[in-house]
Amino acid sequence: MADLLLLEAWERLRPMRLGVMLRVRQIRKASPDLTADIEAELGATSRMLASRRSSVSRENDD
Repeated sequence: MADLLLLEAWERLRPMRLGVMLRVRQIRKASPDLTADIEAELGATSRMLASRRSSVSRENDD
């Protein structure tokens, strides 16, 4: 569970601390499926938020 939380935080914030970067690399090597799932989930969330922002922006322009 801790690995999942660390990878999710890494994908969102990308902290540049050496220890965190090394641990993320270890987790990615050991669990490529977990990494792919997190990237897909966060990518879908990012696209959804971008879509909402653009629709709100268009509403404000009218």
